[in-house]
Amino acid sequence: MIQLETQRLILRPTQADDWPHVRDFLTCEDTMRHLGGHQQEPDAWRTLAQWIGLWSLTQAAMFGVIEKESGEWIGRIGPWHPLHWPTMEVGWGLRKAYWGQGYAFEAASACIDFAFDELDWSEVTHLIEDANTPSQTLATRLGSVPAEYVHLPGQLSGVRVRVWRQKKPTGKLIDEIASSEPARCESHLLVAFPGRHFGGRHAPIKLTAAFFAGR
Repeated sequence: MIQLETQRLILRPTQADDWPHVRDFLTCEDTMRHLGGHQQEPDAWRTLAQWIGLWSLTQAAMFGVIEKESGEWIGRIGPWHPLHWPTMEVGWGLRKAYWGQGYAFEAASACIDFAFDELDWSEVTHLIEDANTPSQTLATRLGSVPAEYVHLPGQLSGVRVRVWRQKKPTGKLIDEIASSEPARCESHLLVAFPGRHFGGRHAPIKLTAAFFAGR
């Protein structure tokens, strides 16, 4: 199982045991306002099954975000490219109780680095509605810039979103980590991904032994 670790978070595939918190996330009107709308419990359960299944069908999928301090599932963030999805996306969404604490930036930074350095994506995008100004602000902080509009596939074909995009940087800019937040060497499993040259994003993350064993 792939698992990433940041200072305050563990990122790993969402599991069946996460259902109570996943249900809270998917049935919350505020949380889901720009994520396709809140769901009824039967639909939320099927969405959970989709998230779990995509890890078997695609190279990677969104991680469940676990707050280390509480051990709770607080949202899902990460790579997203199911069949016919218009771009290679790193998306995000957190339970409302965890907004405004920097968790989305911390987790998305790690996931962008993972997409570039481990999945070898040449670019990362975020698909954001024009009314979703908080996500636009986060995308800017992550180093992405607005580009063209696209429509989502399938039943979401009526949804028009803007693509926010960043290209894979050339080289590993380790100096930026050293100057902003030196990575701690916690054994050979620590992988210090560089702070990109877009706005000082930096996210040292740790890949667990399970990731290396599966490579």
